[in-house]
Amino acid sequence: MRRHAIVVLACMALLSACGSSSTVPSTIGPSTAGATAASRGSSTPASAALPDDAVVTYAFHDASVPPQFHRSETLTIDRAHTRLVIDSYGNVLADSTVATPSDVWAMLGVSLSDVETLAVKDHPQGCTGGTAIGLTIESAGTMLVDLDPEFCAGSNAGLDSAINAWVSPARALFPTTEELAPT
Repeated sequence: MRRHAIVVLACMALLSACGSSSTVPSTIGPSTAGATAASRGSSTPASAALPDDAVVTYAFHDASVPPQFHRSETLTIDRAHTRLVIDSYGNVLADSTVATPSDVWAMLGVSLSDVETLAVKDHPQGCTGGTAIGLTIESAGTMLVDLDPEFCAGSNAGLDSAINAWVSPARALFPTTEELAPT
């Protein structure tokens, strides 16, 4: 498990060193007429590292499928602890907490700009029945990142990969979803 985390961290470091695209193009997303840019899912770069008091919350909301197959995850990361909760329609199937390794915290900070510059594109008809990912990073009462893309019919293509790649060092601290909450 530790070796896997080190490999993921090394890959993330290489990707960060090579740079990243500042925006992932897309044309379809959830309807949020009248919402602010932050609530629609765009972020303004704030810093080059995670502040010590930052709290990262990553949430994967699975599509509507029968309960035996539905798996949603919430990963909460702060400097001291990382917690993963897996549920099926609110029924908690797994709940695990580990200490956040300093190298994982540092990697998230080094690559913070990879998610600060992402933007969610809205679609006037919304997105029903697809999966969704949420990523927030809050520090001292300020929202540094607030992304909430939905994914159906090709909407927000590429954002899921970018967000999942960024959070992967912390997610790699736990076994796979299938191991923790088998179907």
